[in-house]
Amino acid sequence: MRLRIPPIHDRTPPGFAILGLVYFLCAQLGTSFAQIDHGNSFLWPAGAVLTASLATVSTRVWFSRVAACALASMLVTGIWGAGWVAAPIMALAHMSEAVAASLLMRRLLPKTELVGSLNWLMGLLFGVSVCTPLLGAGISLIGLSIAGHGEALQNFRNWYYSHSLGLMIFLPCFTVLAHSQRRGRRFLFDRPRWPVALGFPMAMALVATLCFAQTMIPVLFLPILLLVVSTVFVDLATLSLMYVILAVIGLWFVRGGDSTLALSGHSIGRQLQFLQVYLASTALAIMPVTSAIQHMRHLLARLRESETRYRLLAENSTDIILSSDTMGKIRFASASIEQLAQQEPKRLIGHSALRLVAPRHRRAVVDAYRRALAAKGNAVEVEFLGKPRKAAPRWYEAQMRAVLDEAGQVESVVSVVRDMSERKAYENALARAALTDELTGLPNRRLFLDTINGCITRGQSGCVALIDLDFFKQVNDRYGHAAGDAVLRTFASVARQGLRGTDMLARIGGEEFALLLPGASIEVAERICARLGKTLAHAATIYDGHEIYVTTSIGLARLGTCADNAMAEADQALYAAKGAGRDRLSIAA
Repeated sequence: MRLRIPPIHDRTPPGFAILGLVYFLCAQLGTSFAQIDHGNSFLWPAGAVLTASLATVSTRVWFSRVAACALASMLVTGIWGAGWVAAPIMALAHMSEAVAASLLMRRLLPKTELVGSLNWLMGLLFGVSVCTPLLGAGISLIGLSIAGHGEALQNFRNWYYSHSLGLMIFLPCFTVLAHSQRRGRRFLFDRPRWPVALGFPMAMALVATLCFAQTMIPVLFLPILLLVVSTVFVDLATLSLMYVILAVIGLWFVRGGDSTLALSGHSIGRQLQFLQVYLASTALAIMPVTSAIQHMRHLLARLRESETRYRLLAENSTDIILSSDTMGKIRFASASIEQLAQQEPKRLIGHSALRLVAPRHRRAVVDAYRRALAAKGNAVEVEFLGKPRKAAPRWYEAQMRAVLDEAGQVESVVSVVRDMSERKAYENALARAALTDELTGLPNRRLFLDTINGCITRGQSGCVALIDLDFFKQVNDRYGHAAGDAVLRTFASVARQGLRGTDMLARIGGEEFALLLPGASIEVAERICARLGKTLAHAATIYDGHEIYVTTSIGLARLGTCADNAMAEADQALYAAKGAGRDRLSIAA
């Protein structure tokens, strides 16, 4: 079961006719409830219809909408209101008030403001409902004076009260519906929500009837109580509908002279004034609570969306993702922890993360954790020896970052832990054999070729890439060799951060680097190299007050069965990338 709101198109005559008809019916309803004493409407819902319609469309289509509603206003005034003589001026008052209210809504409530938020509702209740009826009341005095309708002060007061209350009651509901329609959400409610969306308005109709139809016990607090309860279960449109039902039923019984307000002993006019105060007070009391709940629902929806993205990334990442409280107790552990650390995620929840760390490295991890808490949002790195349950210890690298609440206090710590055992083994081998490049700290050409031959000997597949810094000579000529050295160090630092633990990056020449991707298919290697090239192009080297950026040309080839052939093919692909204009990736045929 789905209830649809029919669209009112911006420029089609049927759309204007529908709007004019709705305005005519609402205006006739407001006129039918006119006070007998002074002849002015007690409650004017028509202004909210036009205001909501104008506030949610482009000003280019305002004229036709205003013209249709002005015609409807003159018909209602001429037939049931102050007469045909005053009809044009009264239409001018109605249209001026609606246009001013729409302009004020656009001024006070920008497009970025969340519909239903506290600022949004307060802007409607106070900025629009309180201010704009003053304009219409002033213009209407001319028409009512021409028609000889009562004294000016009484006319002004009756107009202001009825139009202000009408905007206060109907404008939130009509604006939400118009806003939803403009964005294509034309379903008032779907099957899972229809019992609530129908049940609460029906309950309000029953409660309001019981409260106003009897003259023995004053129980006007019951509708307010129902509104408070409904804020937890219904949306703003349904709540506004309940408020409209309360106003219409209360007005109906009070106008009949036999309602619970008759217990006061005052005249019907006084009872209507009391009803106005009752409805306005109810709106001012309920709407802020509603906006707060709507804001909470919006935040919860964003939280669910964020959590879904977070879990999707965590479950598909080969790195371990941990979330822990300020005391180091694990709140969440990604599924990859079972593969890398051989610990089941559910068995880690509520336990200290130190159980994953070898005893002699726990002090370093604790110190890094404390630095992350103190850094308040900045990442802290630490290397440690892990302690799996069923395997030999392995080396891990962790990046920790504190999560702050709205007050800037640390709420939790998120850690990304990467298996770096292979890289650690490479580092140890480099230290023993002195096979490192002194400037960048990367493996040199000899170790790189030895590693490639080792992969081929073991029958391991993979890819090899040669990377050249574009126009590196110009960097040396313009900024000096020291600046060039700084660029090389920046390249090495940035490139290593985006690689897997099994990958090897080496410096094999002046500005030439080589990358070994063991076990990677050509497609995976292409994605890694493309991402690496983009990252390096945006990495700035700060030297002597200058920001230096360099791009890279990359040649990629499969590892194959011969290291020399793989290097030669990658070298040919590199020259192809340079010949095609540099700053690009080329794959060997």
